[in-house]
Amino acid sequence: MLTHMIKDIDIALLQETHFTKTSLKKWRTARFRSVHAAFGPSNARGAAIVARKQNDMESGNIWEDRIVAGILETAVGRTNIVNIYAPNVTAAKRSHEEYLQFMSGLDNILANLNGPLILAGDLNI
Repeated sequence: MLTHMIKDIDIALLQETHFTKTSLKKWRTARFRSVHAAFGPSNARGAAIVARKQNDMESGNIWEDRIVAGILETAVGRTNIVNIYAPNVTAAKRSHEEYLQFMSGLDNILANLNGPLILAGDLNI
């Protein structure tokens, strides 16, 4: 079933990828020629944007190990795509503070982008 779904996907936004540089190569195939990923420590966390065609997506930026962005060229112009994997929030005060710090950083990133924006991902709300 997954093989059938993948063949029809032009762009996928993935979270909690747990990619490493080695495992990322598996995604760079004839199916997905453009792969942009943020890596987490020790095979953890991570977010990625994969596109079927190399020229569909310009490389954007990677912030930390949880935010990746790309720029999509469309008939109406350039569109920013930002994919995130926010930290989990638990009852612990440290967890809540980490989440607020992450969201503040994300807010700063989004404020500095120009043009239309697609924001996707796992906000862990």
